[in-house]
Amino acid sequence: MKPLAALALSSACAFGALPERVVVGYWQNWSPLRLPEIHRAYNVVELAFATTRAGSDHDLQFDLPTGYQRSVFLADLDTLHARGVSVILSVGGASDPVRLTTDAQRDRFVFTLDSILQAHQDKIDGIDLDFESTSMDFGDWTLANPAPGQTRIVDAVKTVMQAFRARTGRKLLLTMAPEVVYIQGGLSRWQTDNYHGGAWIPVIEELLDSLDLLMPQ
Repeated sequence: MKPLAALALSSACAFGALPERVVVGYWQNWSPLRLPEIHRAYNVVELAFATTRAGSDHDLQFDLPTGYQRSVFLADLDTLHARGVSVILSVGGASDPVRLTTDAQRDRFVFTLDSILQAHQDKIDGIDLDFESTSMDFGDWTLANPAPGQTRIVDAVKTVMQAFRARTGRKLLLTMAPEVVYIQGGLSRWQTDNYHGGAWIPVIEELLDSLDLLMPQ
């Protein structure tokens, strides 16, 4: 993903928490760019990425670039907020699969994701689900009967959103950036043959009432 690539220009979101028209960029936590240096054209900034710890596909961590002190990062979040920018934590990414194959893994995912939000004093406004590659390996599923892995993602997100609202009184924003194959499975030979074609649709369907922005890539 290119740094701060403009991904979406969208109409008003369902809950009115985002601007009527948004320009979204992904800030990479392996680059030296500080948050206030982000171009002012971006009014939604996705922090890329919260990733899984070594040896796990569900235990999350969010690292800052070398030399970027947490206290400075928190102050920089305030700077973006003063500009009217929403800041969202993106989970996953192309090279970091997330899989919740048991209820215990779901619960650990919830705990670690919520811990990241609390560690940043709930100054992060939302979460973004950017699950790719083997994250989509749910096995057999239908829209009427989602696979257990799909259901666990939905349950996990709802739990984190409820905890955030209980602490802050605010809605935790929810965005998703699925690759097109995960929402449309039959547009080409490659997609037809892809085992994971359409696999994000049940997740979208179950979280639709909470979803603020869907931005296929």
